[in-house]
Amino acid sequence: MTGPGGDTSSEAGEHLLTLHASAVRFANHGVLIAGSSGDGKSTLALNLMGLGAELIADDYCILSRVEDEVWIQKPDTLPSAIEVRGIGLLHTAMAPKTILSLVVDLTEPETGRIPPPHHCDFFDLRFRKFKRIDGPHFPYAILHYLKHGLMA
Repeated sequence: MTGPGGDTSSEAGEHLLTLHASAVRFANHGVLIAGSSGDGKSTLALNLMGLGAELIADDYCILSRVEDEVWIQKPDTLPSAIEVRGIGLLHTAMAPKTILSLVVDLTEPETGRIPPPHHCDFFDLRFRKFKRIDGPHFPYAILHYLKHGLMA
C-alpha cells in the first residue's frame, strides 16, 4: 500500500508516508481505511463514526514511525470534515494523532468464511489487515475486533 508523497524523513528523524486513505480512532486504536477512489473509504469511516469512532483524517493520512509505533494523523491542509457523496463536506470533531492498530483494505473482497490472517507492513512494522467484507456487519465486526480481538 503506497500513496502520493512516498516515504520521507522529517527534521526530527521520523519516517513519514502520505497515503490516499481515511482513518478513524476507536478506544485509542487507529484504523487506516485504504482503497481506490470510490471504494467506500469515507462511507466506512462514517459508518464507524456512527458507532462511536472518531475521525482522524478523510481522504489523505500521514503515517509516521516513532520508535516501534506507527502513528496516523491528518495533514494540516485538510479540513475538519468528512466527504459524503451526494451531500458534501460534513464538519466533524477530529481525533488527535493515534497509534495504528489495524488496516482495512477495500480494494479486494474477502472470499474466505474464516480466512487466514492478512498483514501489511509500514516502515518494517507488521499490521493486521482486513479485506473488504460486503455486508452490513462489517463496521460492527471491525469495532468488535478492536475491543476483543480474534480467537486463536
